[in-house]
Amino acid sequence: MALPVTLIFGPIAAYNTIALLTFISSDLTMFWLASWLGASAFASGVVAMIYAFSPFHLTKLYDGQLEVMSIQYFPLLILGLLALLQSAKVRMIACLLVGGLIVWILLTSLYYGLFALIYIAALLDGMCCWRACRGAIILSGLRN
Repeated sequence: MALPVTLIFGPIAAYNTIALLTFISSDLTMFWLASWLGASAFASGVVAMIYAFSPFHLTKLYDGQLEVMSIQYFPLLILGLLALLQSAKVRMIACLLVGGLIVWILLTSLYYGLFALIYIAALLDGMCCWRACRGAIILSGLRN
């Protein structure tokens, strides 16, 4: 993504462009997630601004660590994982989205890729435990 800008304008302009794009795309993806979860437009905007301009994100800009500034993928990953709980047609698209995002996150940052894989494993474990507990609660209610 930075290669055309680097070739035309140089590495400093490419770094600044990518850094600016991480803030814009982080804001947009968090706005989409908050809106999808049912927040109003104002609340989604506030949440998106808090996420995009969090101290962690600003610190990585100051430190010059472009690799770990790419936090825009996590709201999309959560949105894709939540979409897996929808209808079968949406679930197929969500599987492709989540798979592509995992590969893209791994290519962007191995730290974030590992974090995403751990998060998905914890989420799947939680879903399995929830289904088992829900079944036990339903069966215990039927016995009384």
